[in-house]
Amino acid sequence: MESRYGLVELFTPPEDAQVTAYIIFVHGLFGHPLKTWMPDKSTSKSSKLSASKENDHDTISGVDTREDQNTCWPQTLLPTVISDAKILSFGYDADIDTFHSSAGQNTINQHAHNLLSDLADMRSTPSEREIPLIFVAYSLGGIIVKDALNESASTVGTRLKDIAPATFAVCFLGTPHRGSKSASMGKIAYNITMLFARRPNRKLLQGLEKQSEVLDRIGYSFSQTKLKYQIVTYSFFEEKVTRKYRVFSTMIVKADSAKIGDATEESSSIPANHHDMIRFGSARDIGFVRVSAQLRRWVEQNRFSDGTPSQDRDDCLNSLNDSVTRTRILEVHAAQDRTFSWLLDPQIVSFSGWLQNKESQKKPIYWINGKPGSGKSTLMKFAMRTENLRPLLQCGTESAWTVAAFFFHDRGSEVQKTLAGMLQGILHSILKQLPALSQFVNSIFNELVQAQKTRKPRWNLEALQSAVLSIFEQRKLRVSILLFLDALDEHDQHDCNNDILASLLKKFVVAAHQHGNRLKLCLASRSWTVFAHQFGTCPGFSIHDHTEQDILTYIKVKLEVDDRGEGSSQDRDGLLKISELIATKALGVFIWVRIVVDLVLRGIRDGTPQLVLENQIEKMPQELEERYCHTLERIESEYSSESYIMLQIALCSLVPLPVPIFMACVDVCGHICGRPRSNLPMQENTVTKKRRRQAMKEARVPLATHKSRLMSRSGGLLEVVSAPALEDKESSFIVQFIH
Repeated sequence: MESRYGLVELFTPPEDAQVTAYIIFVHGLFGHPLKTWMPDKSTSKSSKLSASKENDHDTISGVDTREDQNTCWPQTLLPTVISDAKILSFGYDADIDTFHSSAGQNTINQHAHNLLSDLADMRSTPSEREIPLIFVAYSLGGIIVKDALNESASTVGTRLKDIAPATFAVCFLGTPHRGSKSASMGKIAYNITMLFARRPNRKLLQGLEKQSEVLDRIGYSFSQTKLKYQIVTYSFFEEKVTRKYRVFSTMIVKADSAKIGDATEESSSIPANHHDMIRFGSARDIGFVRVSAQLRRWVEQNRFSDGTPSQDRDDCLNSLNDSVTRTRILEVHAAQDRTFSWLLDPQIVSFSGWLQNKESQKKPIYWINGKPGSGKSTLMKFAMRTENLRPLLQCGTESAWTVAAFFFHDRGSEVQKTLAGMLQGILHSILKQLPALSQFVNSIFNELVQAQKTRKPRWNLEALQSAVLSIFEQRKLRVSILLFLDALDEHDQHDCNNDILASLLKKFVVAAHQHGNRLKLCLASRSWTVFAHQFGTCPGFSIHDHTEQDILTYIKVKLEVDDRGEGSSQDRDGLLKISELIATKALGVFIWVRIVVDLVLRGIRDGTPQLVLENQIEKMPQELEERYCHTLERIESEYSSESYIMLQIALCSLVPLPVPIFMACVDVCGHICGRPRSNLPMQENTVTKKRRRQAMKEARVPLATHKSRLMSRSGGLLEVVSAPALEDKESSFIVQFIH
């Protein structure tokens, strides 16, 4: 009889086969290491009905597709498509309604710690510790996996610290990253079972509550862990509602909660409810097809035939890793709900057709151009994150596409605005996703190691260009790569001019085509002459020609215009008129809209009549430069000195400053500017770092207060944005110019 707890071995490759990866399955609430992954009667019945509509054949491509209600698919079906991975399942007590014994009282963190310990025990030899880990986690199991990787990432000095660096990917299945409303419903059922069970585990349900502090803590920490170790994630969500008690039905984990929301995350759906989405009885089951395809792709990425030592691969990747190259993507605002959907409509723009075009060598570059502040970066982030991206790319082809991105940022650090920074960022992303390509870069890395006498050498521009070209010029491993490169106009031209940048990109495309590889480039920039000359004949569009409806949607959300007919019709009509006026005057420029909407919101708060607001909007300059001057002129005179200090600090800072540090600088400068230098006591210049940190800690000013102060002093030209790349949670928000 198989144990219900700990790691249960489901499949081991033959002794003469090299184990490419460990695949670890982790169940959810009421789960079991085997039974969770088996179809029950209802699942089996629906699958049979579906299968009967297809054909009578029992095999597809040599894989047995006959329905078996006793099939634990990770044990029986998965090895037929992935034969060189060791497959295991982790069991733990996740019951809340145990009738005959007290339910286990472990918390999410205790289960996570047990998972780490069991994995460390399994990986006892040096060769076993070299094998990458892939997790498949269902529902609560996803939270436990995230917490386990967080604990590993923060551990020092014990063997548990090795698990997070060894993790290649996590496949989440119906995981409530932001909580689940049904957890509250589950508590109703839990209270009933209290009559029969002695000590049901309330802690697990509390962990799934919407807005749970546990989920917030685990989610925030996992974003750091994922970024630090470049862990690949894929999230599947349910399509159908779960019916309960014949009286009501609910979507257990909605799509928005089932996705992490990270820019690099991929996602897809499974046409089943929360209970059935992981119970596959046949290789014909579409859920199995989708999940196994993703796992197979990850395993293939970890197969090596070049003999490159793993230490060299790891050191090479580590030398290229700089989280700052990915910071700008994280800072860009996510698209407002119900906006940019036109991007994938072939009747409006050609983007979806370009993605599907198999002959990438004919039209390898797609150019999105637009006015300053027209939303190009937000659109690029939306394009990267849309769940339809990979299906469109892989339409009619079996090749797996690798997606990488770099967003230039002219007010960022050197690696954020230079050609070398771009090459370093995309090279790291490609090698992380396709480790087998390291064999073509390893010689360049070793030359740098020998020259600089360190295992973490600094990559120069020449070495980076050679490394990227070596990937596209090799014929051994056919690759298909899509690169999103945003804000080319923010590239530092002191580094090299834009013609050189454009020529290098074209050189990559030609090299890939000539050597049997595929490379697509999606570029975004302002419509400068240099880019029009280089990319004007490429497919693409001007973003400001298509965003008027998106802008109107954004304004209505911000002004809380109710389209459902609720509230006063006079108020609703007035706000709708203001919204349409702003959208018309915006001419496709989102930044202009954000500034104007903030002004209108303050007017509404202060009771400004609608006619006055309309008159103010009409008088607002439509050109950004004039609008900025107009904004500064409207700042109250008592704030003018502090406004000047804030803008100068933001302008002169080499990198965006965390909010507490920025405000401390403003206060110090204001103190100095407000009194003669001769009157300053000498001790002020000799204050220790410890005392400064203590003073900042004691201040504990709420973030909302800082935001209000910035708004009133800068007129909305400065904003506070999240910077997840920073490790210090208290400093995880920075100040930057609106962008």
